[in-house]
Amino acid sequence: MVMEAAQEWQKCTSIIFKFLELDSTDSAHINITFWRDEEVPPEFTPTGDYNGHWSLLRQFSSGRRPSINFNLVPLLNECEAPDITAQQKVLKMKFIRATILHEIGHALGFIHEQLRGDRDKAFKLNVEDIVTYYNT
Repeated sequence: MVMEAAQEWQKCTSIIFKFLELDSTDSAHINITFWRDEEVPPEFTPTGDYNGHWSLLRQFSSGRRPSINFNLVPLLNECEAPDITAQQKVLKMKFIRATILHEIGHALGFIHEQLRGDRDKAFKLNVEDIVTYYNT
């Protein structure tokens, strides 16, 4: 799933991913783990903020081990639950794919919109519409 999502980034950028085996002697710019929350090593959680899905931004991720974590096992297990409907499974799989695309984007250097220095010039929020939408 991660490899397929990475290929989506290749379609719309000039980036080409080369996937390495775990025992490869080549060095990777992006290193991915699949830790569940309880598997994150204590030395890797100085602030406790490394649970779930996360990615370091490009300038901080290059060569770091790991630079992305996908906590996908619980979500994949939910997809295999006997009581899940076909529609729920489709939605969970779409969420997983979107999460993978999102975190790879961070590793490539993309930030959240609200962190842009020119945010107030680039975006105009209609607060009334937002409040109305979430209150209905």
